[in-house]
Amino acid sequence: MFFIWLASNLFFYTSIDPINSHPISFFISTLIIYFWLTKKTNRFILGFLVGVLGLIRTQDLSFIILFLNLKSLLGLSIGFLPQVLIQKKLFGVYENAYFLAGETFYWFKPALFSVLFSPGGNGLLFYSPILIFSLIGLWLLGKKRLGLLVLVEYYLISSWHIWWAGQSYGNRFFVCLMPIFVLGLGAFLKRYRSKVWLGVFTGLIGLNFYMMFRYLCLN
Repeated sequence: MFFIWLASNLFFYTSIDPINSHPISFFISTLIIYFWLTKKTNRFILGFLVGVLGLIRTQDLSFIILFLNLKSLLGLSIGFLPQVLIQKKLFGVYENAYFLAGETFYWFKPALFSVLFSPGGNGLLFYSPILIFSLIGLWLLGKKRLGLLVLVEYYLISSWHIWWAGQSYGNRFFVCLMPIFVLGLGAFLKRYRSKVWLGVFTGLIGLNFYMMFRYLCLN
């Protein structure tokens, strides 16, 4: 957790720019992953938490993939209901406000490469290269539903018309996945135990702070 926090844009959005929704998304998604892995609650509650997560950022309703069944869908519906009611009250329709403003997905033209590596487009792995080790660790971990969730979020973000996340340090749309990346990095370090990685990750922390400094100076 320590390395992911300091060497990724999670630090930026929890310390330097915490006014946005991303720290709350990270908190709720962490709760969901924790309760799902430890089995300390039922699927209705898990679904409800996903609905609450969807209130913060609609894309994150995809977390329901982890434990999809009728109970979890019922919980999601109740958790997400305030968004539907407010949408109807404010705009007179149930359609998402983003779509009303003309924003859209380009399902057949996703920016799959750019969303990860574009220097000028807030590429996730360009700004947070430590997550490369997390992705390797997720593959080693072998939890297929976590991998599926990451792929679904990746495709959704890549397909969004402003996949670069506007005025963003790194790609802020991925902050909700950080608890999963923490698990991945843990799995990587468990498999490849070496003091070398301490030096590598410390260097990546320094790189992240340098890039944040440049970002703040230029903006």
